[in-house]
Amino acid sequence: MKAVCFTLAALFAASSAQAVTVYAEDFEGQNGQGAIGSSTGAIIDTSGVDWSVDVTNANLMTSDDFVQVVDGRLNARDTSGNASWLSPIIDLTGFAGLTLSMDVSETGNHENEDFLDIEVSVDGGSTFFKYTDYLGFGSVDHTFTGNTGGEDFPDLTFVESVTAGTEFQLRLSFLNTQSSENFFIDNIALNAEVSPVPLPASAALMALSLGALVVARRRKA
Repeated sequence: MKAVCFTLAALFAASSAQAVTVYAEDFEGQNGQGAIGSSTGAIIDTSGVDWSVDVTNANLMTSDDFVQVVDGRLNARDTSGNASWLSPIIDLTGFAGLTLSMDVSETGNHENEDFLDIEVSVDGGSTFFKYTDYLGFGSVDHTFTGNTGGEDFPDLTFVESVTAGTEFQLRLSFLNTQSSENFFIDNIALNAEVSPVPLPASAALMALSLGALVVARRRKA
């Protein structure tokens, strides 16, 4: 009886959707990777990582200005312009029920104009969708914003669904203007459900037969 039940469980498990991690980034072992300011402009080092940064519209002029990994998490400080971090492009073939999560925090006294935006593309980076006013800590234009004269937002874990598509890319954009202002990102994960694999007709028939056998034995007992 135990063997029959085990076989049934295995057959039905094979045809059920399973949760998997499609993409994850925890920034461990990547300290110093990203972009940092200097007297001659931004110095970018993304060797050995699969993500990139875009600081074209930022103003990184000293070593206190950067978008780089510090102490095992992504840190954006005093960007003085829009600076972005971009994940690699991830193939979404066979995945459904997508969920994006990451740890978000900040320090300093960000002004109302400062922001942290979380955007996703599901068409390989051609177009991006921006999550706005997350839990009331942002605005109609931004995911998170500063709060002049008050608390910006608490340490939290961002969790949102992602529309199904062909290729996923995550873009994080930052703007702050003081060396005492920091945005932090860590433990990025894109989770999904693997589409179930249909059972062959013979396997499905065997499952039905085994199920009938279990019922018959229980009635006899």
